[in-house]
This record gives sequence, structure tokens and C-alpha cells, in this order.
Amino acid sequence: MKGMEFRFHKTNFMIKALKYIILSILALFFLFMIYIFLSPRAFKARKNVSNTKNIEIGMNKKAMLEFMGEPDDTYPSYYDNKDTIYFYEPPFMASDGIEIYIGDNRIKRIVPYR
Repeated sequence: MKGMEFRFHKTNFMIKALKYIILSILALFFLFMIYIFLSPRAFKARKNVSNTKNIEIGMNKKAMLEFMGEPDDTYPSYYDNKDTIYFYEPPFMASDGIEIYIGDNRIKRIVPYR
């Protein structure tokens, strides 16, 4: 009889431990999702995507900067060293960022995120 009580107590303890582990995993997942969707970086990335709908090829740099704001990074173009690429942060899980090619003070090319 004592052996059965020990097994029952051990099983009951394992079930409680499993519940705490599952609740901990769910809480961490929930916090991760909040971070992904509500962090300032995520908000800025969504704003960058919506702002790209307001710009078009041929628009001048000043007007583009009014819509998009300051870029996260700038670097020389791969194709033409006279042009500059303005890089904007992409949404979570995007493989590439938003790149806007500026040359002669005008937008030459817009590469949306993928």
C-alpha cells in the first residue's frame, strides 16, 4: 500500500510540474509576441512599409524624406557609386529591408522588403 501512495504522489507531482512548465512556455511565447508586434522597432517597421506607398520613382529626395523620415542607414549604390541607397528597417521576419536608391537628388529605384 505504501508503494502505491508513493507512485501516486510522484505522478501527482509530475503532473503539477508539467503544468508549470507548459504555463511558463505559454507566458514566454505571449511576451515574445507582444515584443514582436508592440515594440517601438516593430511599430517603426510597419510605418516604413505604409510610407513607401506614398513615394514614387522620380520624386525628389526632400519630399521622400518628408514621407519616410531619416533612414536607418545609407550607403553607396551597388550599381552606380554616384547614387546612394537609403535603407529602412523591414517588418519582423522579412529577409531584406526597404531600399530607396537616390541619384541626382531624385528617387531612381524602390526595393520593397521581401
